Amino acid sequence: MSNIYFCTPTGRRGASTRYRVLQFLPYLESSYKIKHFAFLDDNTYEMFKSNKLFSTLLRVIFLLFRPLKLILKVKKNDILFVHRDIYPFGPFWLERCLKAKGAKIIFDLDDAIFLEDTSEITNKKNKLLYKMKYGKRYNEIIKISNIVICGNEYLANYCSKINPNTFILPTVIDSHKVNVTGNIDIISETNDSLKFGWIGNPGNSTYFQKILPIFDNMAEKYQKKIMFKCIGGNINYKPNSAYFSILEVPWSEDTEYQELSRIDIGIMPLESSEWSEGKCGFKILQYMSVAKPSIADAVGVNKNIVDHMKNGFLANSLDDWQKYIELVIVEYNSDLLNKMGKAAKDKFEMKYTLQKNLPKFKELLLKAQDNK
Repeated sequence: MSNIYFCTPTGRRGASTRYRVLQFLPYLESSYKIKHFAFLDDNTYEMFKSNKLFSTLLRVIFLLFRPLKLILKVKKNDILFVHRDIYPFGPFWLERCLKAKGAKIIFDLDDAIFLEDTSEITNKKNKLLYKMKYGKRYNEIIKISNIVICGNEYLANYCSKINPNTFILPTVIDSHKVNVTGNIDIISETNDSLKFGWIGNPGNSTYFQKILPIFDNMAEKYQKKIMFKCIGGNINYKPNSAYFSILEVPWSEDTEYQELSRIDIGIMPLESSEWSEGKCGFKILQYMSVAKPSIADAVGVNKNIVDHMKNGFLANSLDDWQKYIELVIVEYNSDLLNKMGKAAKDKFEMKYTLQKNLPKFKELLLKAQDNK
């Protein structure tokens, strides 16, 4: 039985770690001996996301010694599955060392982390850490990997120029995890509001700021109750209309799909940038998994996931956002959202479940073993 060492930048608290790596592990245990190494534990990850620079640096210095055990553990022909990186900064010396020992390296990425300047840097206080983390340093591990797995075509186009053994595997969701049963006590959530929703981490809250005034204006124009439900993000906006309300809900892995099942339509606004081109549209897939349509900026892979006017809406401008939000408000009493939600769910089940993509994931593991 072969050994696979899955190396991730975070533990379960990191969404990409959960969905690109951890959710696959139970399905591999019968074929492989599996070991998971996370650089940041969940507590340190929270420090980093909260911009606690000094505390994060002290903790990271301590954590630098943890991955060294891989030098003793990893043997020839073992698989080293690296999601993003083992060390968050500097050259990929450990990966090169393990490659020299005969390990087969799989490199997996779901963001344009090879860019020198990204919105992740621009929007964060810890700019120095982000500048050290992202950029052309990733070209090295792309080059030495036996295979490279990318979350979308934009990422694959970049990586394939460096390593021809590049493959696309979307970020997927275990259909067994999408359980919308249960009872969540949300006192301030009313049933007579049209509910738009967003899910994500606080650092990405800037994306939806441009949309909030549109909700506000439309609520006042039609004098219809509209709620914006924000799961996991931060909102610094005070509604002007008495008909527009905001509900902030703490993110929880145990309840995220139950919370999403209570919205009417999800949103995924983005900037028009290279960083956005590298995103994998995961928010949209989460909405689709609970049979909710979405409004999304027509950027990158969003254009492949959303079938415009069938399972959601693609916006090319703020005017488009206003047009489609207004359309949803006007048509809310019809069966428009139900029909679009069903189409969204159907496409999700056809293309974006873990169950549909697990065979390809296993195939790529075998391909890495055979690749010299």
